[in-house]
Amino acid sequence: MYFQPFVYNKEQQQIPVTIVPMTGQDAEQTDERPLWQTSWSSEFLANPRFEKYAAKIGNELVALAAYEILENALIVHLVYMEA
Repeated sequence: MYFQPFVYNKEQQQIPVTIVPMTGQDAEQTDERPLWQTSWSSEFLANPRFEKYAAKIGNELVALAAYEILENALIVHLVYMEA
């Protein structure tokens, strides 16, 4: 078994996505048109304790997620996610 993330296109076909660490350029795209709900270059999401990842189809940014791995708990805290 392996992890194979995907999104659906308008024809309801599965399109594979890659998940990579978020870059500064990815964050800046959220401040351009079309605007995202949240600016990923905000002070809150810039917190270095959060691990941030981008889901992409080729070079197209389709989703972002921020995680926090807590040292004293057996959980991964999903800080914020947007697609």
